[in-house]
Amino acid sequence: MTSLRSALVLLLPMPLLGSKVLEWEAATAYPGPARHHPITFANETHGFLLTGSTIDQTATSDFYMYDAANDVWTDLSNQTGSAFPGTPRGYAYGVVLNVPLHSKAYLGLGAGETGLLNDFWEFDMVTHVWKQLANMPIEGRRHPAMNAVRKTNQGNRMEDTVEQWEIHVGLGDDSGGNLNDWWIYDIATDSWEAASDLPASPRHHPFHFSLGAYSYTGLGHSSQGIERDWFRMENRKWVAEPSFESFNEEDVLVTTEARVAGTQFSMEFNGNSSSSPTQDDSETVLLSGSMGFVLSGDGDDHRSMTEGEFHAFDPSTGRWHILPQHPGRSRWAPGSFVIRGSPVVYFTSGYDRTSQELFNDVWRIDVTPLFVEGPSNTTETAPVSTPSNTGGMEPTSSTLIRNVRSFCLVSSFLLTIYLASAGF
Repeated sequence: MTSLRSALVLLLPMPLLGSKVLEWEAATAYPGPARHHPITFANETHGFLLTGSTIDQTATSDFYMYDAANDVWTDLSNQTGSAFPGTPRGYAYGVVLNVPLHSKAYLGLGAGETGLLNDFWEFDMVTHVWKQLANMPIEGRRHPAMNAVRKTNQGNRMEDTVEQWEIHVGLGDDSGGNLNDWWIYDIATDSWEAASDLPASPRHHPFHFSLGAYSYTGLGHSSQGIERDWFRMENRKWVAEPSFESFNEEDVLVTTEARVAGTQFSMEFNGNSSSSPTQDDSETVLLSGSMGFVLSGDGDDHRSMTEGEFHAFDPSTGRWHILPQHPGRSRWAPGSFVIRGSPVVYFTSGYDRTSQELFNDVWRIDVTPLFVEGPSNTTETAPVSTPSNTGGMEPTSSTLIRNVRSFCLVSSFLLTIYLASAGF
């Protein structure tokens, strides 16, 4: 396996992890054709990738499973019971609940060769059983926002059932153009409900993720162009966040560029004990905090950016922080999945508008330093953080970033030593 040392963006205080470098590593490419708009999701052990559109805009229905421990892909496309039973499609999305060992993924919508789709599906990641759910009660749509959201920040997330969760779907475009509507799917009752429209320009291909009971979306492509506004839904009401701008570890503003059509994910840890696939087997750390992430996509001219930009959102401050870019230029409509309970994200697929190339490669990065609490010899899981004054979980990620900033002089010195030893 090759390793790309793209940049040392965060260097934690030495009592925590020493000079831990955030770096992208190449993983095994999936065996299917390159594509854009794959549906991607994961549980604790396996990632899944299905559908998407090929270079000639053919909608697909092939389906692949990734064994994270062994870096091996399995083609599920022709396996009885496992193959996706729905219409081949692109421009669709899927989500999983951030609940330990919850086995279901939820996915659908998009566009097939016969038109827009409004169907919705459940897939059991353990038994590989498919179940068709209630259709979204409106015309089908392409590249919407889709978030799995807790109904409340009260209680212990680690003990949640589906009754505590719902799925938010909105924005995107249909035969009439861009949309700003918002819908909520109740998993327990298999029913849809219209919620308040996004109080901003209708758009397609927004970025989106959830943290606890907060559902975030924004950026994307409206009739006015590429957007940089950002919103969260809290208690069924929209709240405007600061528009996108991202800072480095020294709190210097590095970009305010609007963006569209990338991939996104979130991570939440509550004192979890974690040993990730990219760590030594003997290294176990306590992880704490919550962050959302946006990765790659097109810039404000709807073309590839020169770097595969990667930014983390701290919900406690409403600020973004730049992380190491993925290899190569940015990509339109890639996919990503997080091995649930771990700090490791996998990035794949997408289209480079500059080289006019589609990809089926896979890259991964371990972001442990953003969430590290300290070494641990226990496998116990701490309860969910108590609600903050604003009704949400109190993240610790901003504290970590302040710690990093306090050590920036030491970091610069250690970075010089690291680069010299690595032959740069």
